[in-house]
Amino acid sequence: MNQTDMTAMTVGFIGTGKITTALVTGFATRSITPRKIIVSPRNAERAAALSQQFSMVEIATDNQAVIDATDVIFLALRPETAEAVLSGLEFRENLPVISLMPTVPLSLLKPMIHPTATISRAVPLPSAAKGFGPVLLFAPHPVSQLLIGAIGDAVEVESEEILHGLWTVNGMISPVFDMMAEMAGWARAQGVPESLARLYTARFVETIAKTAVVEPDVSFAQHSHDAATPGGLNEQTSRMLAEAQAWRVWTDALNAVRKRFPD
Repeated sequence: MNQTDMTAMTVGFIGTGKITTALVTGFATRSITPRKIIVSPRNAERAAALSQQFSMVEIATDNQAVIDATDVIFLALRPETAEAVLSGLEFRENLPVISLMPTVPLSLLKPMIHPTATISRAVPLPSAAKGFGPVLLFAPHPVSQLLIGAIGDAVEVESEEILHGLWTVNGMISPVFDMMAEMAGWARAQGVPESLARLYTARFVETIAKTAVVEPDVSFAQHSHDAATPGGLNEQTSRMLAEAQAWRVWTDALNAVRKRFPD
C-alpha cells in the first residue's frame, strides 16, 4: 500500500454508528477520496443508508471480511463491546488501525488486535462530515495522518493522559449547544424571529471562538476581562454567573466524564 496516496486505499470501519457516518461522509465528499470504503453490517440500517448514498461504500458480510478487504481500518465500537467483538477476529501485523473508542487505551487494545503493531487513536468531531474541525490524534503514523488530515485539522498529542483530558472536553458538545439554545430561546421570547435568533447566536459564538483562535497567546480569562466594561452588560452577566457558581456545574460534569477514562 502506498501510504501517501489515499486514492489507492480501501478504508474499513468496524462499528457503524454516528461517528462512522460522519467520517464516511467526510471521506466520500472530499475532492480526493479513498478508492473504496467498506463498512461492517453491525448497524444494518445505517450501513445500508451509507451504501445507498455513496457509490464507493460497500457493506461487508461480517467484521472479519472488513479486515480482510481493507488497507487500513477504523475501530468505532462502543467501548463496552470492544473486547467481545474484536477478540474473535484475526488482524494482520501490517494492518494500520485507527481506534475511535474513547475509554480503551492502547494497553487494553493491543491484546485484542494482536499482532497488529501500527495503532493510532483519533477523536473526530461530528464536523468531520463536512471536512473541518480539530481531530485529536495520538500515536500518529503516516496513514492516520493522511486520513485524519483529509477530514479535519489533526491535533497530535504526545500522551494518552493529554488525549483523555481533551477527549473529556469533547463531552461538552451537547452542553454548548444547550447553552446556545437557551440564549436563542430567550431572544425568541423577546420577539426575535426564530431563524434570526438561531443564526445570530451561532455567529455570535463562532466569532468569540475565532477571536480566541487568532489570538492564542491571550488567555480566555483575559478575553473575558477585556469584554467586561465596568458597569457594562458583560460585567453584569459575568458577575451574576460567577456569584451563582454556574461554572462549577460544568467542572463537575467534566470531572464525572474524566472518571470514565482509565488513569
